[in-house]
Amino acid sequence: MGIKRTLKAILILGVLGAGGFVPYDAHAQSSRPECQMNPEKVIKLGMPVFGGYLKWKRSIAQPEDALGQDRLIRVFDNIDNFVVIGEHKSADTNATFIQVIQMDYNGLVLGSVQKDLKTFGRIIDVINHDDKIIVLLEKMAGDGVRHTEIKVFSEKGEAIRSKILKTDTHVIMPSAITVGTDGALYVATQHKHKKQFRDVYSVLYKLNDKMKVMWKRSFLPSTPTRIHALITRADGGFLAAGEIAVPGGRKRQRIGGWLMALSEQGGMEWQRSYPRGYNSRLNFIHETKNKFIFTAGTAYPSGDGNASAWIMTNNANSNPVWQRYFSGKYAYKSIGLQVSDDEQTTLVLQGTPVKNAGANHVRLLSLSQLGYVMNDRSYIEGAGVEGHGIVSFKNPTLGRYIIGSAEMPSTEDNNHILDGWIASIHKARKNNLCR
Repeated sequence: MGIKRTLKAILILGVLGAGGFVPYDAHAQSSRPECQMNPEKVIKLGMPVFGGYLKWKRSIAQPEDALGQDRLIRVFDNIDNFVVIGEHKSADTNATFIQVIQMDYNGLVLGSVQKDLKTFGRIIDVINHDDKIIVLLEKMAGDGVRHTEIKVFSEKGEAIRSKILKTDTHVIMPSAITVGTDGALYVATQHKHKKQFRDVYSVLYKLNDKMKVMWKRSFLPSTPTRIHALITRADGGFLAAGEIAVPGGRKRQRIGGWLMALSEQGGMEWQRSYPRGYNSRLNFIHETKNKFIFTAGTAYPSGDGNASAWIMTNNANSNPVWQRYFSGKYAYKSIGLQVSDDEQTTLVLQGTPVKNAGANHVRLLSLSQLGYVMNDRSYIEGAGVEGHGIVSFKNPTLGRYIIGSAEMPSTEDNNHILDGWIASIHKARKNNLCR
């Protein structure tokens, strides 16, 4: 009991120091044991429960003469409708195209544009800024070497400008992209030396609106790292989440989660690694107005066990407040994270069957401020189903949407053909057990 009181006192003092608001105290008032603060917990999920909360689902299919691999990547609000960004890879040539699709809020396609990106690579991320669509692209050169390319389009799909990042000595792989408070573009990359295998590290570039490189910053050049998510902080600077090599285990380096705070000039203010099992990484990050840092990713916390979705809440100086691992009869990984103003979260999971028992599916967990499951629903079960994210707009009446891809009914001629899909989901009925 003394440990719980001490932990609660630490949390209250830490949050008061960050801004005077105590978001976690509301749960701690409950006398229920299951509602008390639990810093770290592995939660075994039951079998998926499907249906009941979809408003509509639409497939974004290609014509019969242009089948290939399709996936939806991002959704952006466009006042009267929204813009869906997808990727199409040709089944014949493997060339990569970007899709810009205008839809209304009932799922009706109003128009679409598809542009050849002149590469065999893939789209890593897309952001919408100043009425422009900025695409972070992994470009495959003719010699098979990968480069980072940034392409800028109008919302109608018209090409505006582009920039390639490459050197003679390193392969530059794209990782994440964001826009700073100064309006400049910041691109996180991973540099790999073409000859020295261990020379792998993360580099952040700053580009102006003309795509000129203003500066670049390298991080921990002696330690292999990769950034998966980069966000701008409200008071300036950045937070980055990803993976880092950590020593120990299995006679080789393990991979751990990585969290880093950067100044507006790209200088490292602090960084921290989080070894979890033998392989873990952080793919999503969000900072609240109270300076709490929410991250989500995937970990293998128990030896060679199935992958587990991992969510972690940190205070302003990077110390974990609570962590949850979600595992079960399926392998789970985190594919999306949303944090509300009251610091409740929606964690989106990709479920993959183990030993071919079951089907791929997307699972949404609504979590309380302390990480307790208030609602659990699964969607879009089927062959080859993959979720790629969740989105909700500032106007809550516009609803929530999940996006992804799934296999078409296959024939001998078009095995593994993928269609993109988008689904509108109702607001979950939360079981506020710990409120």
